[in-house]
Amino acid sequence: MRPNIQVRVYRPRQIMFDSDKPRPRQRGSALLSANQCKLLGLLAVAACIGGLALTHVLHAKVADLRTRADQLQASYSAFSEENKRLVATEAQLASKTQVVMLATKKLKLYEPGQGQVRRM
Repeated sequence: MRPNIQVRVYRPRQIMFDSDKPRPRQRGSALLSANQCKLLGLLAVAACIGGLALTHVLHAKVADLRTRADQLQASYSAFSEENKRLVATEAQLASKTQVVMLATKKLKLYEPGQGQVRRM
């Protein structure tokens, strides 16, 4: 088998510098002018102040919501107790002994005796 003929040998490119001309020193792109530094500093301070203001507003809202949640929890507990009391009162009023007693007092109704009921 023959190896692949189209494969070339890698030869890095060589850059030739003219030694007669001094190369200019390149400043890094990370260096900023004085005005840009001032602007960047002002933006950083403004961002910090904005962040603190936003944090303060959110903290105040969370505190208000926590207070509201406590109030709602208290009202829920009160309604729950009221519901339990009303359910117990309903069960007492709907009991057979209570119904018979009220029918006897107010409507003058009595339960029939054994001899009074005739089945067909």
